[in-house]
Amino acid sequence: FPVTIYGFETSYELRQLVNIGEHVSTRQSYDYSSRGEFSLAVKLTTDLYSGIKWAGLYGDWSGYSFFAADIYNPDVDSVQLVLKIADLQHDRGSNSLDDRFNRRISLSPGWNNLRIALDEIRNAPAGRQMRIDEVSCLEIFAVSLSKSQVVYIDNLRLE
Repeated sequence: FPVTIYGFETSYELRQLVNIGEHVSTRQSYDYSSRGEFSLAVKLTTDLYSGIKWAGLYGDWSGYSFFAADIYNPDVDSVQLVLKIADLQHDRGSNSLDDRFNRRISLSPGWNNLRIALDEIRNAPAGRQMRIDEVSCLEIFAVSLSKSQVVYIDNLRLE
């Protein structure tokens, strides 16, 4: 069965967010929701890095096959984001790019349903397997956008 990591239905979930970039803003939104009443509206900016990360540990993902999320792009143009997932070993180490899962995501206008096999995430670090039972970093961010953009994130889950 799917298990929700974040559905953005409570204010507690909003308090788990950390902005990446000093001009980023987030809010709970009724505008676009794939499940429940709310989604997370994230205003991305033209800062070098602009996005959000979730604070805390995420439990043991080893009983699941996929990480999934729904992201709505209300703009007429595509927007490029990066999804970063890391474990405690990465966070306590050098934080190098080749020691984590990093995936560029091209969001078309409208709903984008992201679904990534946990085996891809597990095997992403060079020279080792990610500890899928110790996931400690989950970020979605943009790099050097040419204009500010709002995206709506909902229903982060394991399947």
